[in-house]
Amino acid sequence: MPFQSARWQKKLNEYINKEPPDKIVLAGDIADLYSLSTHGNKHPRWENKLDVETAAWGDWMDDLRQSNKKAEIVYLEGNHEHRWTRYVESNAPKWRNLAINWWDYMALDDFDIRLVKSGHRVPTGCGQVFYIYHGHEHKVSSRIPGGVAKRMAENLNRNVHAGHTHHHGQGLVNVGQTLRAYHEGGYGGDIRKPAFGFVAHKNLPWALGFTVYDSEDRHSPLPLFVKV
Repeated sequence: MPFQSARWQKKLNEYINKEPPDKIVLAGDIADLYSLSTHGNKHPRWENKLDVETAAWGDWMDDLRQSNKKAEIVYLEGNHEHRWTRYVESNAPKWRNLAINWWDYMALDDFDIRLVKSGHRVPTGCGQVFYIYHGHEHKVSSRIPGGVAKRMAENLNRNVHAGHTHHHGQGLVNVGQTLRAYHEGGYGGDIRKPAFGFVAHKNLPWALGFTVYDSEDRHSPLPLFVKV
């Protein structure tokens, strides 16, 4: 937020209205925090608009909660939310003792949204469990869509969901004597907006969409990727 795709948001709302979820996992980078970015050549309109960004962030979470009053909602920190933490540590380290962190400032408790650690468990098909990571925390790279999640599944020996790269891909991989599933999600941003200026004019294999897990699926542990 506030650089999300209108098409993505519309599709997400339609899906939620049709298939109300029991649980929603916000897997990081919900906020961009563009004004705290260390990327150079910022758009002048957004360089000092942290107040506007946080207002849009809060409004989005409020709308999400109001349209999903019964769902459990959890939030993992992504590298973009971590921009806040890094900024405080670099510029006002003593403020850490005052709990000036993003989850308190954004009052996640007021939205009944729970901050959880990386590696959050989510039930999936065939009675299995996926572990949800943002993906940046494991310092794994791959040019192949789904490659980051695959390497994490191999390293951790568990079913892994990773975002961060926006390269959708999924599959199964043998880890020792065990078959593990992996899934790499997409993104919900509008690449034409200022926050994506650092990738302007690049032909990126990013996938606009969101992921749905169905614990009642008896055919496959792999989730559904709803492409926009």
